[in-house]
Amino acid sequence: MKRDAYTMIEIIFVMVIIGILAAVGIPKLAANRTDARASVISIRLSNCIVLAGKSYLEDGNFTLNEKNCQDITLIDPCYMLEADDANGTLFVKDSNDTSLECIQARKITHKNGLSSTIGLKHQF
Repeated sequence: MKRDAYTMIEIIFVMVIIGILAAVGIPKLAANRTDARASVISIRLSNCIVLAGKSYLEDGNFTLNEKNCQDITLIDPCYMLEADDANGTLFVKDSNDTSLECIQARKITHKNGLSSTIGLKHQF
């Protein structure tokens, strides 16, 4: 006798395996997406600090405009930036944003010394 189709047990078994793989894989993909967004936020903050420092060294004041840093607080509201031109200090403070991206970005930036909970001073 020749079989032309799968039995119901075989189909259920394959569906269970696919369900298990999906249950394991989907949360991992979501975590990777959050980590990637947090990395982008940290990179933007790092670039902002470098550009603001360059602006201060060239002009004697921090230029926190859309070209440099101003848009970081609009696009990624994870940080607040305050500049003290008289002392050549740029303060990077954490905002109260509790999104997963901001929490993860804070971990990255604290580890790399870009920011702290009380505010980090970047002296130029």
